[in-house]
Amino acid sequence: AWDSITNASPQNMTVLKGYCRSYGSTDPQIGTDAGNTIHDFIGTPNSGSYSINATRTESAPGHLHGWNLVGNPYPSAIDWNASSGWTKTNLENGIYFRTDGTYYSYINGIGTGTATNIIPPMQSFWIRVDTLQTSGTLACNNSVRVHSSQNIYRVRSSIYANTLHITATNNTNGLTDDTYVIFSSDATDGFDNQYDAYKMFAVDPSYPQVYSYIPGAGDISINTLSALVGSRTIPLGFNAALIDQYTLKFGLVSSFTSNGNKVYLKDLTTGAYQDLSSDSIYQFTSNVTSGLSRFLLYLVMFYNNVEFIFNFARPNFLTWI
Repeated sequence: AWDSITNASPQNMTVLKGYCRSYGSTDPQIGTDAGNTIHDFIGTPNSGSYSINATRTESAPGHLHGWNLVGNPYPSAIDWNASSGWTKTNLENGIYFRTDGTYYSYINGIGTGTATNIIPPMQSFWIRVDTLQTSGTLACNNSVRVHSSQNIYRVRSSIYANTLHITATNNTNGLTDDTYVIFSSDATDGFDNQYDAYKMFAVDPSYPQVYSYIPGAGDISINTLSALVGSRTIPLGFNAALIDQYTLKFGLVSSFTSNGNKVYLKDLTTGAYQDLSSDSIYQFTSNVTSGLSRFLLYLVMFYNNVEFIFNFARPNFLTWI
């Protein structure tokens, strides 16, 4: 649902609004050198306070509800987590970046891919108006600006307890995608706009896609659930547009095992299951597929040195060990 700009004469872009410029090999501004072009920005750099309205139109054909592309208006980086300087009215807390044919998301200290809270100069990013709202406001001033040379995102190092980082890789082309499943006493099992981030699927079909799901909200890239008590089952979504060999790598498993908990993976297609504390890498073959029908995560918490664990022959049946 992109709106094409076809102005016959130059016009100023709206400050704080995001834009996408597509360059082709025959573009008259760049000739055939699409990947190595210098652009000159002439004028006074932006400084001070800016504001932009965001919308959520449920009935607009071809539009994804509530998504708004905004942009860093400053010649410096900005910090989405800045303690002052932001106004985020009726907005969810997640931000989303499009990069190399896929999307990265960031919320509440956790980022997929290489996304962080630092937004580089002139970088566009997605925000979303909260459910049941029809409009919102994003405003900022110089307090959000930071000194940073970060042109390439890097993963934030501070991680919660009971956090699982899952990376899917196509073994042939090396392309990856990732998702997080987190348990926190601050969150609920429903969609929490301060802790959960939606899944934005890659536009390049060569990427595998991995994600989880929240009923009533949809596919999720960063899923923060309520505190881990007893045992939990989490369907793990997997999409593949290519018949190929794939790898799932499970990071931060120690954030569970250090608390005496365990994590298991079950492959619903082959029937195999794996204790991820013993082996955090799972390789498999996939046909073209999408949805929540391939994998299940089993997360197990100890009670007074007694472990609840799923009977894998009867997944809804708990046994004592």
